[in-house]
This record gives sequence, structure tokens and C-alpha cells, in this order.
Amino acid sequence: MNPIKTTSISEYRLPDTAQLERQVLTDAVTSPEAIGEMMRYLTAEAFTGDKRPHLWQTIADLYARGEAVDIITMHAREGAAFTDEVIAPCLEGSLARGAINHALLLRNAQARRRAYFAAVKLLEASTKQENGEADLCAMADTISRQVEIGGSVSERPLAAVLDNINAGMKERRTLAEQGKLYRVPTGFEVLDWNTYKGWGPGQLIILAARPSVGKTAIMLQMAKAAAGSGFPATIFSLEMTEDELGQRLMFSTGKVAPSDVACGRVDDAQFTDATEGLRGLPIYINDHSRTMEEIIARMTIEVRAGKCRVAFVDYLGLMDISTGWRESLNQAIGKITGELKATAKRLKIPIILLCQLNRDAARADRAPELYDLRDSGSIEQDADIVMMLETDEAIEPTTGLHDINIWLRKNRQYKKDICIKVRPNKTYSHFDEISVETPEVVTEEEAEDDDADNDKLF
Repeated sequence: MNPIKTTSISEYRLPDTAQLERQVLTDAVTSPEAIGEMMRYLTAEAFTGDKRPHLWQTIADLYARGEAVDIITMHAREGAAFTDEVIAPCLEGSLARGAINHALLLRNAQARRRAYFAAVKLLEASTKQENGEADLCAMADTISRQVEIGGSVSERPLAAVLDNINAGMKERRTLAEQGKLYRVPTGFEVLDWNTYKGWGPGQLIILAARPSVGKTAIMLQMAKAAAGSGFPATIFSLEMTEDELGQRLMFSTGKVAPSDVACGRVDDAQFTDATEGLRGLPIYINDHSRTMEEIIARMTIEVRAGKCRVAFVDYLGLMDISTGWRESLNQAIGKITGELKATAKRLKIPIILLCQLNRDAARADRAPELYDLRDSGSIEQDADIVMMLETDEAIEPTTGLHDINIWLRKNRQYKKDICIKVRPNKTYSHFDEISVETPEVVTEEEAEDDDADNDKLF
């Protein structure tokens, strides 16, 4: 039996592309007519070092605005940074065809660099005892996606797109004839009506609220409704444990109370009665994945295993977010929402992402609006549907709890700016619709004026 040959990571060096990157920058300023084609393959992320990503972004911005891109302009704008990276090496520029070939070489080098770092992560994960087979498979799936670079998918002819649409229509007719649903029900009749019978494949849905308003409870009701209609639901919980979520689902049946569970007053018969209707529901809970990569990898595995036709992520603010080169928190959050939207399209499932609203949404005497989304405008841009929760002034007489307003603020396919009022049960774990309103929308400028007037009162 041959002995196993051992190697170390030091034997495999990270691809060095500094010289190629300088050549690409030189090509861009000497053959500006090729920049448009080069931009199809390259972004600032393809470049390394402290200066080169910024130099490429400057070139791309100048080209996009229709301004001149040449050595004199770049030297005037960037000074020493441009001199050190482009002029000092004394590289010769290439003709347009050569410039594009160099751009493709750099793109391939970027893919190798992505693969290198992804493989290091997998190597690190394989040394940890707590990682099992499923975790390592999830990591391996993440590697293939991290190596991919946007723009590599070829265009499809319109005829093929129309054929795909026709196939989808036939599938919906067949399901309707069988009495089955094509879209995932939301758990609320009026919300279903205003979303063409629920969430659709490829959609990113935002459910936003201030803390303790009820977004997790609303999410669980949606997951329960989906699973009850035959759509397996996977919940990625970054806030609560699987036991806490399981208890909330149990409370939603109304057969046991939180105080009885906490004080040990629930016997086996009561527990069986409260959970009997829940045991058969295809709901899967993940309370250990923390990063976007882990969540997307696990989501992919669950979809392939038939355990996920709708996914819930609770919530954005608790996700481990790392910022890159000169990257702000807003940009990092934009990457997350963009990745989740792309994942929803790739896996053909709806993804419901929970997030928080800004504090101004709570203190202002108005309903929440899209500009109240916390940390990033990309949340609104990437989402197909945005729902916002607000505590209503009305108090439910039998429970003493406030009603909740569900505002449908963005809806790409149908009506928006609709307020659905729901009433909680005693345990705040189930909600019933009580009314619907379509009030006037408050603009951001009007809200700022109202806030200024309110500030004058204090």
C-alpha cells in the first residue's frame, strides 16, 4: 500500500497578477477604444494592491461619463498613484485586440485567486472537529460559486425565453387542474390576493420592522402556511435558537401557554395535543449558519435535497458582514441582498429576508416608508416585494395587545401602498387579518418636514 503523500499550503503559491494588472491599466489608457469591451470582463475586484483597483475604477467611471481617458488625464487626476503603477514600469500599450486578450487573462487570474482563497477556507473547515459531512459539502458548493464571476453566462435568444414562459404556463395549468398551488402562500388571504396568490420563484421579499414589533412571529406564520400547503420551508435563524422557534410554533396552536411551559405545567398529553398538527410540517430550522456564504451553501443543498421551496433568513442585521477594499457597510449589505436575489433566481425559490427599520421610523408620527430601510438603499432596489410592520394604536380588547399594520410598500407585480391590519392572539404567535386600507403615501421630504416640526415642540 502506497503511503499517503502529505503537502502543505506553502507549496501552493497564490497567483501573482501585479504585472498583468499594470499591463491592463496601460492598455486602457493607450487604447481607450477597447475599454468598453474590457469592462465586460473586469471590475475593480479583479485588481490587487492598494492603488490598482482604484485606478481601474477611475478609468471605468471616466469612460462611463464619456470623458477622455488618456495618460495626461489620468496623471492629472491620480498623480503618483498612476505614475508608480503605469508610467514607472515603462510598459508598452497594446492594440485593442491585445488589450481585450489581456483583460481575459486577468479575469481568469481572478477566478484562480477566488478558487485559491475558497480552497483555503475549505481546508480550514476540514480541520475542525465540529464540521460534519454536510458542512463540508456545503463549503465545497460555496467554492464553485465563489469562483464564478458575473457576466460569464451567455445571452439567450428571445425564442428560447418565450418557450420557457410557455412551459411555465403549462406547468401552472397542470398544477391548477390537480388542485395544487404554483406560488407559495403567505399565510394571509389579502396578502395572497395582492401578490398573485403568494411568493413566486426567484423573488426576494423583504420583511422589515423595528425590534419587538413581530417580524419573527409573522415570519413563522408564513413558514407554517407554506409548509401546510406542501412547500417545504427552511428557516435560517441568526437570532433565536431552534428550540425557541419550535416553542413559538407550538404556542401558535393556542393549546399551551408560554407561562405553563416556563413553569413546567405542561404534561405529555398536553404537549402531544399541541404539537400533533406540527410534526408533519416540512419545516427545517438552521440556527448555526452565520455568513452569507454558509447560508447560501446550505440553502442550495436543501433545495437539491427537496427540503426547501421557500427560505427565510432572520435577520440581515445579525449576519456576519466583512467589508473589502475601501468598501462601506452599505456596499457590503448591497452585496448580500444582491447575492440573495441572484440565489433566489438560480434556485427558483422565493427568499424572505428579515431586516430592521431605522429608528426614525419609530419616533416619527407616520407609517414606515421605503427610505426607512436600515443601512442600505440596495435592500429596496434588489427586493421584488417590501413589507413593513408597524404597531397600530388600536389595542385588541381580549388580549390587551396592539394590532399590527403590514404595509406593502413595494410590489413589482401588482398593487402597493396597502395596509393590512392583523390582530395577534394571546401569545403573540398567530395573527388574523381584520381590515385593509390604502392610505396616502408620505414622501421622504414630507417626512423630514414633519420631523423638523416635531423637533420644534421639544
